[in-house]
Amino acid sequence: MPNPSNLIHDCLTGQSGACAALFDQHKALVFRTAYLMLGDAHDAEDALQDVFLRAFRALDTYDPARGAFTTWLHKITVNVCFSRARRRSPQEDVVPIDLDDRALATSPADDPFARLSLAEQAESLLAALDDNQRVVVVLRYYWDLSYQEIADIAGVPLGTVQSRLGRAVKKMRTVMHVMSQEVQQ
Repeated sequence: MPNPSNLIHDCLTGQSGACAALFDQHKALVFRTAYLMLGDAHDAEDALQDVFLRAFRALDTYDPARGAFTTWLHKITVNVCFSRARRRSPQEDVVPIDLDDRALATSPADDPFARLSLAEQAESLLAALDDNQRVVVVLRYYWDLSYQEIADIAGVPLGTVQSRLGRAVKKMRTVMHVMSQEVQQ
């Protein structure tokens, strides 16, 4: 896999195929993040296009001394997703994440919540969060980024990341408890 710094240089100097290679190398990261943030594959595909349009237009502003290229891409992705979420009408419900993967289904266990598939659990938990909470959960638990990286991406202080993550975890626990009660009934 080519080094992003070399690909960026090649893109900026107009080398044939460099931008396509940079896109291919990072499209999955951007799509997955957008999908987890927006909960809809079509919206995530649109966001993917928007992110790379913005990234290629601003590629000359990327500074490796300020962080990894993936961190820079995450920041653009989060901003695009926030913009898309703001454009949704208030009546429009957040589309639940469709992780329609039957291989993720859990077998019945003593815990009624475990009877739900992992996909159903993830959909319900992420849908319960507001945009600010969702972004810290996705970046921390899906991408395993540090609190400082998340703060840099979200453009908020480190303490804000920690408090948003704490509130998100508390809210997800509450949702899990409610779901467990509903499954028992």
